[in-house]
Amino acid sequence: MTTLHRTAAALAAVALLALPARSGTPESLSDFQRNLGDKEGEANSGTQRMDGTSGTTDMKVSELLALAASNQVAAMEVLDKLITTESQNSGEMEERWQMACHTLFGHAREWYDDAERKMVERKENLSATQPFRDGMRKFMDDIEQNGQACMVWRRRNYTQQFDLENATGNYPALSSSAHQEMKEAQDALLAGEALLNRTGLTVKEVEAQLEKIRVAGRIIQACGNMAKERCSLIKDKFGDKAPELDKKVQQTLTDWKAVAERYTNLSKTLSPYPPKWAETMKKQWDGFLKVRKDFDTAYAPLTGGKLFDGLSLFKGVAYGELYKSLDAVKTKLIAKRLAIQRKTADDAAIQKALEEERRISAEERLKWREHDDTWGAEAQRDLELRANNVNSATREREIRLIEARMKSPTLARLFGTAARAAAGAAADAIRNAWQSAKKEADAEFDKWWKPRVERRAKLGLQPNWDED
Repeated sequence: MTTLHRTAAALAAVALLALPARSGTPESLSDFQRNLGDKEGEANSGTQRMDGTSGTTDMKVSELLALAASNQVAAMEVLDKLITTESQNSGEMEERWQMACHTLFGHAREWYDDAERKMVERKENLSATQPFRDGMRKFMDDIEQNGQACMVWRRRNYTQQFDLENATGNYPALSSSAHQEMKEAQDALLAGEALLNRTGLTVKEVEAQLEKIRVAGRIIQACGNMAKERCSLIKDKFGDKAPELDKKVQQTLTDWKAVAERYTNLSKTLSPYPPKWAETMKKQWDGFLKVRKDFDTAYAPLTGGKLFDGLSLFKGVAYGELYKSLDAVKTKLIAKRLAIQRKTADDAAIQKALEEERRISAEERLKWREHDDTWGAEAQRDLELRANNVNSATREREIRLIEARMKSPTLARLFGTAARAAAGAAADAIRNAWQSAKKEADAEFDKWWKPRVERRAKLGLQPNWDED
């Protein structure tokens, strides 16, 4: 396996944001529904008569209020288990929170309604217990609605924390692999520099080192691109810094801690739950912040542009400019090769000519790319496929869609003009227009490509881009 192949394999194997199997899976939905049904039966067991039938006609108001309280307690017990369960499954815990509230709080509200109807029938004073019932309804709304939002927050927060932990664990392997590959590239460059100081060099020896330099160049490009892409991934997925606690969640934590003061009629059976939940979520948030801090610390060399600072040639060099060290050595070696071939010691003049050639070639490369995008084999295949899609009743719409997808603006304009001008079937007209325009474009291409070949041959260079 070549060094370049090892680089590709290593970088592919160490994925920054790869996610392992999830842990902390909650009970199955069927088990949850069964347990919720059991809770529901227990909370409403007071409606059963001694003869096995059910009904509330003869129940006292106090008994109806007791049933409401029983359902509230059952709901809090179920919700307490949910809010301490870790799950990254999208919507899973939120759905169960809503299901439990709808079932058990729903029953509690019904018992309060029955109690009010009973009081009306008996012409009892509703105002005496109205504040209590209103407070209980408000409390249940608070738990249901704010708890639902908190469950969404908990899932997202826990998922990101899990991803941060995984990425932090991956960093040593990622950085070690990239650093080792870059060290091999640096060794090739330093060996090239050392070779230049030797006497009695042969063209074959210089060529052998140049090949190593070319491999090193591909490694440097791969590692530099990897570093830039990972920095971009980190920013997109995790942001530049740790986020602040969601304002709505923060307010809920504050409110739940003071639940006894906010709902003065709340029983001591119910009041301990919300403060406990607030503490649970606060601990989760603190844990997330610690994990984020560990992540930021681990990735500081990468995100700070210092991943390769341990290597002398690349210390303080931006990821997008790592190639500059390679270009300097490569140019010197090419100049040395040509000097040996010409049997001259004037390496400096040759090197200056090569640097000027690199400048000119960079400009020509842009023209070559534009020509290939418009008139190359891939562009022709693309045109052939798209030319058959403009004969429908929605012709103008199809033409515009195809124009928008084309890489080359020149090709898009040519395609659109030919497609709109063609009578009947447009495919042949488009192909003919392309072929005709290609002949002219190829003629223009040859005007600068042939001189390029001749110019580079004088410097011992191939016409391609490998030695630029």
